[in-house]
Amino acid sequence: MKNVFTLGIIALIAVIGFVVIACDNGNGDQNCKTCGKYPCQCQTDITCEICEEEPCECQTACTHVFGDNWLPTTTASWCVDGVCGNGIETLTCTLCPETNGTRISDPCKGTQALVITDGIVKNDPANKTLAVVCIPDKRDGAPVTEIEDFAFSDCCCAENGDWAENETLTSVRIGANVVTIGDMAFMECISLETVTFAPNSQLLTIGDRAFRNCTSLETVTFAPNSQLLTISDGAFTSCESLTSIEIPASVTSIGDWAFYRTAITSITIPASVTTIGESMFDNCTSLETVIFAPNSQLQTISRRAFHACTSLTSIEIPASVTSIGIEAFFVCCCDGKSSLTTVTFVPNSQLQTIGDKAFSRTAITSITIPASVITIGANAFHFCDFTSITIPANVTFIGGSAFQANASLETVTVLAIIPPVLERWGVFYNCDSLREYGAENILDSLTAIFVPADSVNAYKQAERWSEYADLIVAIE
Repeated sequence: MKNVFTLGIIALIAVIGFVVIACDNGNGDQNCKTCGKYPCQCQTDITCEICEEEPCECQTACTHVFGDNWLPTTTASWCVDGVCGNGIETLTCTLCPETNGTRISDPCKGTQALVITDGIVKNDPANKTLAVVCIPDKRDGAPVTEIEDFAFSDCCCAENGDWAENETLTSVRIGANVVTIGDMAFMECISLETVTFAPNSQLLTIGDRAFRNCTSLETVTFAPNSQLLTISDGAFTSCESLTSIEIPASVTSIGDWAFYRTAITSITIPASVTTIGESMFDNCTSLETVIFAPNSQLQTISRRAFHACTSLTSIEIPASVTSIGIEAFFVCCCDGKSSLTTVTFVPNSQLQTIGDKAFSRTAITSITIPASVITIGANAFHFCDFTSITIPANVTFIGGSAFQANASLETVTVLAIIPPVLERWGVFYNCDSLREYGAENILDSLTAIFVPADSVNAYKQAERWSEYADLIVAIE
């Protein structure tokens, strides 16, 4: 019996050795792992001296071919980006005793059941109790295409009047066939950390406040080749831990307050986006880099779009932009100055309007206002650090206090033949002259206002320009 057992062990070792030891082609080349009935890919035709099989025709450097002969033998649990299930499979070759890794056959297999009706993930109390959500591509053979409004958020108010929080949900994987994420679908899911999308995602719309106040959310990963079109108002508002999001190139619309008070450090705006919505990046104090994709079609930077982005140091504004809104880059006085020192415009800029306080309290030391600009709003460059400024010939209106409190401003050049309308006094006043008018309040540093030679008298006599008469001289 012992001899039989020993012979069995020897045989087993021989089989294993047979799989592992390379075949010899007679010239000393060890290019093939197995041959004959086993998958064989080698550099030359050989006869296997170990297994004495017939010669096999070989093609390339030897690998154990992964293909139809590999079948799943075991299943186990898995986790991808925090989303877990039980659909992993260990694969074993039917032609030889070799195991070759694992694969996930059904990424949502074994996850807790979701309440889904007619392809819609429902606003159902049962869905609000799940810690891990994996929305399948299909349910009962039908595509799952929608996540209903409030599906995972508590649409009832808490006792103190605030919106109730979902503290259970930690991760979400959204299936490939989901087209719409409903309004407030994940709002106040304060423990939600990751959101991922299945390959070939068909998602088109993220609804209003869909992920608002998901304070633990750190990353949102869209599928490669995403077809997303719309990120709606407040979609990621107050996601205070969100540091990274790559907006798909397909996106054409991003709503107001979409990324308000997030921790994003860098963002690229797709070329197809035409409007930066109101307060879109307001209070994103960690935002350092804003890039507009080549051939940008952006037309409008809305009110407070980058308000209080105190870490932003420079920005290049696309040529297609026609309007920069009120307080677009403004920093409140209680927050000090922003770090924004450099604003440049792509050549052939179409900019026409710079809104009130658009660049107020920034650290800009120099700016070339595009020739296309017509209107400069009140306090537009209040409290900046200019030493000189040129106002283009097309400008017809300058708002009150537009350049006030530029303590180092020495010269102003105005190219317009007809003096632009000054909304009120104080355009070039000192900081402490907000409520006092008169020549004694003019910037101490200002030495000259240069205007076209044929227009010197017109400027000296024009309303509100007249108080600067002693400084107005001809452009040399």
